[in-house]
Amino acid sequence: MLWETLAPTLVRQARREGPPDALIIQLGENDLGRREGPELQRAMCADLDYLRGLFPRTFLLWSDLLQRCCWRFARNPEKVDGIRQRVARAMGRYISSAGGLLIPHPDISFRLEALFRPDGVHLSSWGHDIWLQDLRDGLLEWLRRRVFGLCLSSRPRPPAISTRLQARAPDLPGARFAAAGPEGGEGAVAGCRPARAGTAAANQFESPPSNRGPSQRVTSGPASSSKGTFLQLSNYLLTHYKKGVRPVKDWRTTTNVAIDVMIYAILSVDEKNQVLTTYIWYRQCWTDEFLKWDPGDFDNLTQMSIPTESIWVPDILINEFVDVGKSPDIPYVYIHHTGEVQNLKPVQVVTACSLDIYNFPFDVQNCSLTFTSWLHNIRDINISLWRSQEAVKNDKSVFMNQGEWELLHVLSYFREFRVDAASESYAEMKFFVVIRRRPLFYAVSLLLPSIFLMVMDIVGFYLPPDSGERVSFKITLLLGYSVFLIIVSDTLPATAIGTPLIGVYFVVCMALLVISLTETILIVRLVHKQDLQPHVPDWVKRWVLERAAVLLCIRDRNAFCPVRTQSSDMSRNVENNDSTAKLNHFSVESTRDYDGTASGSVIPAQGGDSLMVENILKEIRAIRQFLEKRDEFRDIAREWLQVGYVLDVLLFRAYLVSVLAYSLTLGTLWSIWQYA
Repeated sequence: MLWETLAPTLVRQARREGPPDALIIQLGENDLGRREGPELQRAMCADLDYLRGLFPRTFLLWSDLLQRCCWRFARNPEKVDGIRQRVARAMGRYISSAGGLLIPHPDISFRLEALFRPDGVHLSSWGHDIWLQDLRDGLLEWLRRRVFGLCLSSRPRPPAISTRLQARAPDLPGARFAAAGPEGGEGAVAGCRPARAGTAAANQFESPPSNRGPSQRVTSGPASSSKGTFLQLSNYLLTHYKKGVRPVKDWRTTTNVAIDVMIYAILSVDEKNQVLTTYIWYRQCWTDEFLKWDPGDFDNLTQMSIPTESIWVPDILINEFVDVGKSPDIPYVYIHHTGEVQNLKPVQVVTACSLDIYNFPFDVQNCSLTFTSWLHNIRDINISLWRSQEAVKNDKSVFMNQGEWELLHVLSYFREFRVDAASESYAEMKFFVVIRRRPLFYAVSLLLPSIFLMVMDIVGFYLPPDSGERVSFKITLLLGYSVFLIIVSDTLPATAIGTPLIGVYFVVCMALLVISLTETILIVRLVHKQDLQPHVPDWVKRWVLERAAVLLCIRDRNAFCPVRTQSSDMSRNVENNDSTAKLNHFSVESTRDYDGTASGSVIPAQGGDSLMVENILKEIRAIRQFLEKRDEFRDIAREWLQVGYVLDVLLFRAYLVSVLAYSLTLGTLWSIWQYA
């Protein structure tokens, strides 16, 4: 736990339970090595000022920063320990000025290796006992101040560890407090409240299941040493205990193990390797007939924690395990005086799962966690649910719901099976973890760009079919879509057994863009003017210009083209008539002159004029033929343009219907899968 999480944690707890009467803070060791000393000191003072203003009636107890043999994120442990000492002195002065109580730990030193675990960070069982005793002394001092108004300086501190561990706690009426201990300074915050008036004299020293230290609950009876009671009970239970034997007095008795699973987080889903990594809170409970005692014989002690390695533990495993996760080591279990053993631990589970990615990114995955005894049959170990199936199914209280996956429910199913017909029956409990992917990110980054490119391709059909801009525009779209597919290829999940539907969607969109480009090239080829372009065949006129045009409701286009053709024919006839009239007039004039000359005197022949007239007539005939040929070519080009226009409209509407039908089908399927 880091210092920055202190204030939010206390605020949330105060909203649920109200402000505490006393606040014990053991925090800050994990920040050493991460942050500079002055920065950490300022942050601590600022947060404590904030908490004092938020809880003005709360008494502050500061547990001094613990020493360590080694520090995380630090290359020089001695330098970090020097920072620890300076921060500890500064916080001691702050606590004294704020009217709080400082709880020192002079007996916990990094020079005593027995007080620490082999990692040099976490406290051992012995170190935990000393740490808890220091907290107990601090709480007793706070109670003395409240009840008797005594001062801390009036109580001399015991000089030796052994003397302190054997000290007996005096009874203080009307008080109840709770303390939580860290593992070598991991961090703890505890709230303390006075008990109700009229209760019996009691000291209650509790440690939550997540802590590694011992715990006891004293409800009545004479005051006694918690250390002595623990030792006596531990010796009573474990002296002749055989952890290699199933804990039943009658071998015919079946050991019933109740298990429970709470999903804490979905860490990763590896579609390629078909692996699911989850973080679960696993609980199992069974009855150990050799771990029973009478609370009256042990100072009314009803429960305690003991090392897991000291007792028998069922061999219940997960069948789908494919790798060892990074799970924290929880070396303790809780035992009750009735013989009930509770093993509570968080587990990182790396399991094989058959992932179906066809519906990506709207997919729902169903992965199983099968708990079974690897060796014992159902006559030796039977498995049951700790809670009801409905409670397990709808429990999302601890699930971290901020990731890519959403937890729908956890189904449970008990099954008794046989490996073969001649073997014994085995019990197994299956938990089906049903999760659903949140598709918003993939819809924005994958689907929307593809949709935009397809819309631009459809809009490109409104460019004139006889222009070359449409071809270049569609080629640009095709290249852009190719680059888009290259970019998103790493985002799509891939397996050896299947391809997601969205991948098929991208391929089909690519094919539609290619078809659109091919259609554009065909239309441009049809409407392009050629010198030797033939006439439009009659069957093309009949099927395209008549029937297809009527079917596509483009009759105005058909009416417009004949009018243009008729007007051009009329203009050509007018030009031809004018030329013919001029030629006829010239011929009449020549004939009249010739007749007049013949009736009168003889005029010499003018051969040069006749030759010139013939040449002029030849030129006029050539010009007339050229104009007629040009008009014919124009009519042919206009007919092919009309054919291309009709085919363009036909292919565009067919293309549009195909795109819309395909998109609506996929959208409907994805909507059904998303909300199924």
